[in-house]
Amino acid sequence: MFASNNSKVPIYIINLEKSKDRKAYMQAQFDSLFEHNSKQEIYFFKGINGKENPNHPLFQRYNDKKRLNVKGYSLTFSQLGCYASHYSMWEKCVELNRPIIILEDDAKFKENFLDVLAFINSDKNIFEFFWLQPDRLKNKRKLVADFGDFSIQQFSKGFIGTTGYYLTPKAAKKFLVQSKEWYLTVDVTMDRFFENKVPPYAIVPFCLETDYEIESTIFEKQKKVKSFKIIIARELFNIKTIIKRLIYNILN
Repeated sequence: MFASNNSKVPIYIINLEKSKDRKAYMQAQFDSLFEHNSKQEIYFFKGINGKENPNHPLFQRYNDKKRLNVKGYSLTFSQLGCYASHYSMWEKCVELNRPIIILEDDAKFKENFLDVLAFINSDKNIFEFFWLQPDRLKNKRKLVADFGDFSIQQFSKGFIGTTGYYLTPKAAKKFLVQSKEWYLTVDVTMDRFFENKVPPYAIVPFCLETDYEIESTIFEKQKKVKSFKIIIARELFNIKTIIKRLIYNILN
């Protein structure tokens, strides 16, 4: 077991106000997990619903022209709402000046979640950021630290998705600086570690996953703009991304 710090890292769950079933789902999991531990701080954060708030002030950061140039289609209001929700949690982390755990309301806990939580709250945890979810890309992994039943590993590409992660103010500030202008989804933005300099670390084996039985609140069909100019721009953007990522992985 890990020696615990005096203060436990609080858990924040991003939840849209209308998604009461998701809130109940998460609360039931917490009730089961922390039946004998009432000291764990758990907070539900009112997520930003982009569909219902298309003129949200944070959306002014979105550059649709740049988005179209590199992807050929716009971000949806749901995706903007997701970005704004995580952005607000990064601001919260900096405001609190303490580490936090950020979860989305479709997170499904694995058997080792409490063990990972004990590590997060211990003196062994010296990391500024790491994912709690599995990766969805063909990543190459590099061992960073071994703690017996699990380890911290560095991933070569990224994760896709923002189901759950551990965040410190140091990493939160980096994400905020990177997000002065929005043109990619929040998960892709976070995965651009070669730009934000937040190490692409994760717990292995992962301690939670997305519950795909719960209907997505983000997915919307998108119309792609098909033109030769945009196709060329998109391919150049992808090539630059690959090169920058490769250089980062060689140097780190």
